[in-house]
Amino acid sequence: MSESEHIILTDVCKEYRARKGAVQALQSVSLESRKNEFIVIKGPSGSGKSTLLLMLGAMLKPSGGSVVINGTNIYSLNIRDRAAFRADNIGFVFQMFHLISYLNVLENVLLAAWKNGSPGESESKAQSLLEKLGLENRVDHTPGELSAGERQRVAIARAMMNNPTLILADEPTGNLDQENAKEVITHLKDFRDSGGTVMMVTHGDVCDDIADRTLFLKDGLLIEDQLARSKVNG
Repeated sequence: MSESEHIILTDVCKEYRARKGAVQALQSVSLESRKNEFIVIKGPSGSGKSTLLLMLGAMLKPSGGSVVINGTNIYSLNIRDRAAFRADNIGFVFQMFHLISYLNVLENVLLAAWKNGSPGESESKAQSLLEKLGLENRVDHTPGELSAGERQRVAIARAMMNNPTLILADEPTGNLDQENAKEVITHLKDFRDSGGTVMMVTHGDVCDDIADRTLFLKDGLLIEDQLARSKVNG
């Protein structure tokens, strides 16, 4: 792997067994990503977008091929080591937020740091992230007391808590109005600009002007937008 690339997928495929026979969710997908890229993945329902994101997130083993992140072939690791790698390197942002309803904002963010650093250091960092995301006055509120946009910003803070190199975002603006969607995309762009990589699945166009590349999945096959690729290559 070169210094400029930190995600490499090689001939990745995924087959699910069904009553009526095998279903090919991904077919020989290959992809190389540089650091500091904002990559958008689009495609119709059932095209393999979620499967691809789960594989990148070290949560779904491919039927074939390899997934290498930061020089580590993640599916050559045992389950325990793979979980540790995921916690240290990857942050997740979901459409449905996945916040714990009975915990307050600060506690939800601290969940991501349960094994890293001292409690005092973790709380200080969580407070700093929440302030950066404009949530400093909401730390004692529970998710039910927040707007949808605020809940998604809490999820972003949680995703950033362990200094990941990669954030995987699955329809993060799907439940938001246009104004809040643009704010969420701005925070993800800031993460990219600070040195991270974003892989985002979406059906919308809210980040078309920000994305470095747009990839399209159809019937498990990856098609790359060559115009978007030219932005990366200059």
